[in-house]
Amino acid sequence: MGDLNNSPFIEIERKYLIELASIDRWCEQIFSLSPDNHHDISTHDTYWVGPDKNSVLRYRSARNLAQVTFKSLGGPIEVRNEVNVSLDPAVDDHKLKLMEFAKNLHFSYGGEISKQGRTFNFPDCEITCYTATCLAGEVSCIEIELRSIDDISHAPELFSYYEGIVGINRLTRSEKSLFEIFFEDGAK
Repeated sequence: MGDLNNSPFIEIERKYLIELASIDRWCEQIFSLSPDNHHDISTHDTYWVGPDKNSVLRYRSARNLAQVTFKSLGGPIEVRNEVNVSLDPAVDDHKLKLMEFAKNLHFSYGGEISKQGRTFNFPDCEITCYTATCLAGEVSCIEIELRSIDDISHAPELFSYYEGIVGINRLTRSEKSLFEIFFEDGAK
């Protein structure tokens, strides 16, 4: 992956599995921390898996959003390669074109996931509480994604800080991406 400290194409994130029934309580807890802003999310993601099984292409569609993302897979998801390309959401459905694009890159269809939840923005991170569903099942998560971090070596300290103030049990942390949870291991 190269020098991640100097790459704009990384994602630094931790995911925690939570009980479905507790999602509203978690959202209230995070809101009580006075985020800079917050908004509801509702997305639909289609995935294609790379020929090496170490990467995926994701097409994300939502109201006013159309985006293609390349993500690396395997290993801990805390720091990984991620490249996002925004598309014009006013243009026709991009999915058909992306299916052909993925096929030409020898990526195979991987599955689809819908997410509903709420995102809370803080100066140095984004915390999202959501429920994800697909044919394989349903899972609820809290994700902490760090932003504006100068040195990756500071990430564990920042994650610990947010785990503490939010009250997240570190034992609920998943080492897998959402795609891997659903399509490689089945829903947890």
